[in-house]
Amino acid sequence: MPKENQYGDYYQSGQIRIAMTRGNKQLDCFNNHYGHRRLEVGIYLGPQYGVKQKVFYKMTTDSWTNEFHNYTVTWTPDKIAFQVDGEDIGIIQPDPEQTIRQIAGLPENTEYIYKDGTTKLAPFDREFYVTLGVSVGGVNDFADTCTTNPKKPWSNTSPKAMLNFWTQRADWKNTWTDENSALQVEHVKVWSL
Repeated sequence: MPKENQYGDYYQSGQIRIAMTRGNKQLDCFNNHYGHRRLEVGIYLGPQYGVKQKVFYKMTTDSWTNEFHNYTVTWTPDKIAFQVDGEDIGIIQPDPEQTIRQIAGLPENTEYIYKDGTTKLAPFDREFYVTLGVSVGGVNDFADTCTTNPKKPWSNTSPKAMLNFWTQRADWKNTWTDENSALQVEHVKVWSL
């Protein structure tokens, strides 16, 4: 999360996801498993209703939540590289003719947002905080076309999406299993060079 919203609110100032997995045992999107066996890493940027991303994913046969893993981000002025347990997952490194905006797929009319950037990685040319958390529901990480059991109780475009999620909690609550649904962190290490 950016220390300051130098380039604007929401994701305009960028977000780096070191590790993200959805806890669902059954969640299929675009004919692929998107649940607890899929790990995603990458960047998110853009205006609130036009967020774009460049993500990489790694699948496991079991679940990413069954044991601790080492998630690594190497962030330099010209690249952002992602690893899990020492294995490379992806790298974002604009070539001389590219910007991060182009890599993420933001339209040309958003070029003005990052015009004051100090590197091709803008908005990732500023200081960021490391944040940890558990998300529930949401309208960016669960496409309406995804299938799950029980059925997703909200539509991403509904003005009452989160209310619908909460009022139908009896349908999804049993998919949460006490401490196994909690965020568990063994340690966090940060180096700055």
